Amino acid sequence: YDPDDQAQKAAFCRAEAEMCDFVLSLAGTLSGEHGIGVEKAAYIRQELSDTETALAKDLKDVLDPRGILNPGKCGF
Repeated sequence: YDPDDQAQKAAFCRAEAEMCDFVLSLAGTLSGEHGIGVEKAAYIRQELSDTETALAKDLKDVLDPRGILNPGKCGF
């Protein structure tokens, strides 16, 4: 994968979206393994309800009140 190749980048983004949509259509979950969080963030609201994302955000706020742990990587 060459991030400077715009055609390749666009194809990758389309494939990623199709894969995530397919997994979620089967009531699956996107992997939470280390390193995929940034990619998964774009789809978190498709996978989780508003209640679930609010709960996750509240929990993060309790455990990380200053927002210093993985800033900007949660998707909410």
